[in-house]
Amino acid sequence: MIRLYYLLIVLCAASCHAFSSPHPDHLIMLTESDKKEELWQQFGTTKRFDIFEIFFISKGLTPAYQVGYIYDKESQVILEFEQAKSLVPAAKAVLSKSSKIKIKQEELESFLNIKLPTSHRYAFFYFDTPLSKANNGKYEFFNSANMRKHLEKGYNRRKFAAHVFKEHRHIPWYLIRIPSVGFVPQ
Repeated sequence: MIRLYYLLIVLCAASCHAFSSPHPDHLIMLTESDKKEELWQQFGTTKRFDIFEIFFISKGLTPAYQVGYIYDKESQVILEFEQAKSLVPAAKAVLSKSSKIKIKQEELESFLNIKLPTSHRYAFFYFDTPLSKANNGKYEFFNSANMRKHLEKGYNRRKFAAHVFKEHRHIPWYLIRIPSVGFVPQ
């Protein structure tokens, strides 16, 4: 009788929402179904969070993730918000509000660990939510119930960005992963 009671408690606990993970899979990591649906052209990485921060700070900007930038290979600049918005008005909600960043293509490719195609003038880069230091493909802070709203916002912004740029195939779109190695809480 005690064994049956114990089994019943275990089964109830396993099925009860209160004992489950605070986040669905898509808020924990980029799932395989997300990859198939979003069709990112390529994945890049900054390799470390501090490299991501230093890059933007050295350009006089505040580092931001869950936002995107459009690079003009011809001018060798990351477009300011108004220019990027005029190029792809539908992307307004996910574009960084930053000013123009002058950067050589080789430097950008090295920073993002990608190779830009020669056939396109523009490229879009979306900086995703930082990844866990555990190097397990999961987002940083995924275990924190307080971060759920932030993770949902990032998930929705990433999906929206992919949707917009699937409609603008003349601009390749890249998902940039930011490992939280080198992240220092402030």
